[in-house]
Amino acid sequence: MRTEDGYLVEKCLNGEPESFGFLVDKYKGSIFAFAYSKLRNFHDAEDITQEVFLKAYQKLRALKRWDNFRAWLYSITSNLCNDWIRQQSKRPDCEFIKEQERGTLDRSALNSYQDGLWRESLYEALDSLPETDRTVLTLYYLGGMNSVEIAKFLGASPTAIRQRLSRARTQLKEEVLDMISATYEHHRLPAIFTFHIVEAIKSIKIHPAPRVTGLPFGLSSAVGIILTVLCLNPYFSVLNLKDVPIVSDFPDETTVMETGEIPVDVLRVSDTLKISRISLLYGNRGRGDGGAPGFPVQQNALLMAPGGEGDKFPEKPSARLGKGTIEQVAYSPDGKVLAVAGSRGIWLYDANNLNEVGLLEGHTSRVWSVAFSPDGKTLASGSVDNTIRLWDVVGQKQTGLLQGHISMVLSVAFSPDGKTLASGSADNTVRLWDVVGQKQIGLLQGHTSMVYSVAFSPDGKTLASGSYDKTVRLWDITRQKQVGLLQHTDSVYSVAFSTDGKTLASGSEDTTIRLWDVAGQKQIGLLQGHTSRVLSVAFSPDGKTLASGGGWLDNTVRLWDVAGQKQIGLLQGHTGRMISVAFSPDGKTLASSSFDNTVRLWDVAGQKQVGLLQEHTGGVLSVAFSPDGKTLAWSGYDSTIGLWDVAGQKEIGLLQGHIDQVNSVAFSLDRKTLASGGGWQDQTVRLWDVAGRKQTGLLQQHRHIVDSVAFSPDGMILASGSHDMTVCLWGVDRQKQIGLLQGHEDAVSSVAFSPDGKTLASGSYDKTIRLWDVAGQKQVGLLQGHTDPVTSVAFSSDGKTLASGSWGQTVRLWDVAGQKQVGLLQGHTGGVGSVAFSPDGKTLASGSWDGTVRLWDVAGQKQIGLLQGHTAPVNSIAFSPGGKWLASGGDDGTALLWEVNLPASGKAIEPKDKRPLMWGEVKRTALYQNFPNPFNPETWIPFSLSEHRRVNIRIYSSMGHLVRTLNLGQKPAGEYLNREKAAHWDGRNDNGELAASGVYFYTMGTGGLMGLRKMVVIR
Repeated sequence: MRTEDGYLVEKCLNGEPESFGFLVDKYKGSIFAFAYSKLRNFHDAEDITQEVFLKAYQKLRALKRWDNFRAWLYSITSNLCNDWIRQQSKRPDCEFIKEQERGTLDRSALNSYQDGLWRESLYEALDSLPETDRTVLTLYYLGGMNSVEIAKFLGASPTAIRQRLSRARTQLKEEVLDMISATYEHHRLPAIFTFHIVEAIKSIKIHPAPRVTGLPFGLSSAVGIILTVLCLNPYFSVLNLKDVPIVSDFPDETTVMETGEIPVDVLRVSDTLKISRISLLYGNRGRGDGGAPGFPVQQNALLMAPGGEGDKFPEKPSARLGKGTIEQVAYSPDGKVLAVAGSRGIWLYDANNLNEVGLLEGHTSRVWSVAFSPDGKTLASGSVDNTIRLWDVVGQKQTGLLQGHISMVLSVAFSPDGKTLASGSADNTVRLWDVVGQKQIGLLQGHTSMVYSVAFSPDGKTLASGSYDKTVRLWDITRQKQVGLLQHTDSVYSVAFSTDGKTLASGSEDTTIRLWDVAGQKQIGLLQGHTSRVLSVAFSPDGKTLASGGGWLDNTVRLWDVAGQKQIGLLQGHTGRMISVAFSPDGKTLASSSFDNTVRLWDVAGQKQVGLLQEHTGGVLSVAFSPDGKTLAWSGYDSTIGLWDVAGQKEIGLLQGHIDQVNSVAFSLDRKTLASGGGWQDQTVRLWDVAGRKQTGLLQQHRHIVDSVAFSPDGMILASGSHDMTVCLWGVDRQKQIGLLQGHEDAVSSVAFSPDGKTLASGSYDKTIRLWDVAGQKQVGLLQGHTDPVTSVAFSSDGKTLASGSWGQTVRLWDVAGQKQVGLLQGHTGGVGSVAFSPDGKTLASGSWDGTVRLWDVAGQKQIGLLQGHTAPVNSIAFSPGGKWLASGGDDGTALLWEVNLPASGKAIEPKDKRPLMWGEVKRTALYQNFPNPFNPETWIPFSLSEHRRVNIRIYSSMGHLVRTLNLGQKPAGEYLNREKAAHWDGRNDNGELAASGVYFYTMGTGGLMGLRKMVVIR
């Protein structure tokens, strides 16, 4: 497999987030080591490393030169470390010890920890080295990098690195070097770190690119002159490691995006910002950390992906528009039902006419895999929520819940007799389950990475599993042990047995399908033809034909003659990568599901499409109500605009014309016209006749994404904001540009007219909001305060207040006349993608990438409601003109309609269908570092909850084995930070035996995996 950074970044941006795992594996050691060289605390370095990769994934589109990923990652790390150091430097050195003297930590721990003073000697020795030498030493021992790799990472020459490494070794005594080596070896990041990052990014939205490709001629020339001067100056050479001047800050990440260079002076940190040694006596964390009871924990809370507070389906939503995205498909044994897994649950369709016959809901996140039992009565499903659920197909109800995996379940398969279920997971294990008893009866371990596919042999004696670790493993089910190992040259995504059980097929990242003799455990065939990874393989019932589905840019289904080992068919029609292929029981029809959110049925003999299911939708990017509130328009990634009858709750129209995603829609005041803004390839504004369902105008001026459109109150002017950093004003009647507003220094993400139409507000990725005089077409205000890109702006109904949302998880309120900030609303755990005022202006709604919609009392500036229904980021929200409805659109491919009763006095909001909401101020759901308790077996694990949830803490060994589960039961929202409230572990396993000294990991579950932390047990 190709492992160049640019190639992997491109695959991530093309919808394959799994590729990011390779980048994490590639750089996690060096990033962790570099962070530690600056922070001098292993736990803080691990938290920073986690944050670096999540931030890098979110902002991946901002990277102009993909081959500069390493340099960019390095700059993000430095900036985060410097920010952390600056925050810590604001605390007095004595603060930590004062908190401990309050009695929250047993003083005997200090005495019994005296023999740990060797750490003092270690850090004193490291402090004696110059910062650059110490960094090189840390990368060598902790990062496990050789001199050439360090040179590449730091942008220096190998010779210079070797010189610094030699000088550091000479200066330090041999016994100190042994101590450093042993310490660093003990603290290296575990392999499971990568898998938890990959899992976390599944719920993270990659932010749009913040800049246009080119710069104005004058500016680009100036930048060129500056860069030329810098490059000619040896002081700024990336190869000059001698006498580097000390600087306090690392260059902005954007510089690295464009140039790819890393000035070596980043390695130096002011000696005045050293971490207090007092904290070392108390073990886990640095000064100012939440690791000790009674200490502030907010800033060091475990970083969680958006949606970390629990991805839920609403219990009884007023209405849900769209069926969401899709994953795998499976035929029932009688061929009458087709099951389709997806973001909403499992859809059941009549296999003959593709009419919907049912929806199985219960999983709390996306369903990845489905399988029917041999008798067809039971369906099993595996989900991102780490669970397997069993369903009664006829009664369409859940009959079982299988829990045990600690990461998402990627594949499920029934044994031929239906008594056993096998599951493969991202936790690297295969588990066996007793279907009747609904309990785990086997754990198959051996894979070193995610298990993507499992399949039983026809006689049920052997199980095959394919993994990201490039292997196919064969298991004896009776003895539950590995009996075979088949090697691919890259990740294996799918395995399937032939009907006679003699042949096994496997599809791989290396674009090939391999055929294996099961008995002899040797390769007997190689099928080549796909131009991208092979994600799914399936044998026909007679075993003569093999079907396969290709990845991104291939997007095809291919048919192969198994005996002749040659391609006999090419089925084209999908516009996205394949997800799965499945033969009907009679072998006459093949079903295929794709990333384009369609399911297609193919006549195998005639090799032609005979059925198309296209009711499922990609992410929803924008929602808007018509002025009379009767119609809701919504748009998204699939280049269309849907029209929905709100009262009848049914689709009444589809507007087609854009050639790319539609980012924004807006109605004119007379309800007759709809405006829309297009995406990357489109870059146009289009006008539509709503009644006639046809395009009436094409406005072309922007040279990049059009992110927002808005009509003036009289409907005469249309404003559009673009990533080309401009706002265009259009005369609607004549369909021509009448103004161009320039001033923003980055993409314009949102535009909104004031109620009187005299002022236009625009929000930008340059972190500012600008106010414009519409008539004079000039800037009349600049609102500054956001520290992250602004995503959305909205005026209150009286025009006096402006609300804005940003990537920084906050909503800000502004006094328009005074042009000053008057409010800061906090509570979201992901970026805020959209804000909207209720018609009376008393309530503000905000939609976030954490998957929630929050409702705020504007006057009191406090949260009064939390609406949870999306299983992915919320991109857009809108109130109906009468305030009865609130619509929200999300990346889960659905738009939700909430019927809310808005109070006159800002009281708690209650939906009509009694959907439970969250009242009052909501705190963050987070898992914190355990309380240090040296040489004692017990410890306490603090956490906080944003809402009433069932909580369990699971503790694992460094090898990933479950040691203990702490079931805490139902807990109300709040903070559990001291010994009286935190989770208590007595240091024993589930059998009551004391756990051995060593490194352990623990997670918190509140309906899904909440995070991973590490602790050290010393006995």
